[in-house]
Parts: sequence; structure tokens; C-alpha cells
Amino acid sequence: MLHLDLANTVAGQELIQMGEERGELKKARDDVIEVLATRFDLIPQSISDRVNQIESKEALKQIFRLAIKVENLEAFKARLEAWSMS
Repeated sequence: MLHLDLANTVAGQELIQMGEERGELKKARDDVIEVLATRFDLIPQSISDRVNQIESKEALKQIFRLAIKVENLEAFKARLEAWSMS
């Protein structure tokens, strides 16, 4: 019987890398939502949905900082909408 260790193949390494990147994006999204929930209690589903659509780790890093600094949830929402239009 043929025993193939997928992790030792190029395709396997690419799959592992993709999984790690997906995990990092999910954590970054969850971190943004957690900061908002901690600061402002209930978060509208529209904001959670928008944050969960972001596919850039760098963008999520900037949004995380915004979530920490912003005055209120309405300001966050406005900045998020303006940012996603640019």
C-alpha cells in the first residue's frame, strides 16, 4: 500500500499555508469584533458582517486600531464605511 504524507508535498505545504492564513484572518476579525463588543456592548450584525468580509490582514490590523481608538460605535461604522469605499 502506498503511504503518502501530504505535508511533505508542495501541494500539502500550500494547503497548510492556506489554512494558516485563513486562521489568521479569522482571529484578526474576531479580535476586532471582541474589542468593539468590550467597548460598546452590543454590535450590530451589519458591522460584524462587514468586518467578516475583509480579506486583508493589513486592513484588519488598521481596523483593529480604529476599534480601540474610536469615540463611539457610530464613528466606527462611518469610518469603516468610508474606508471600504476607498
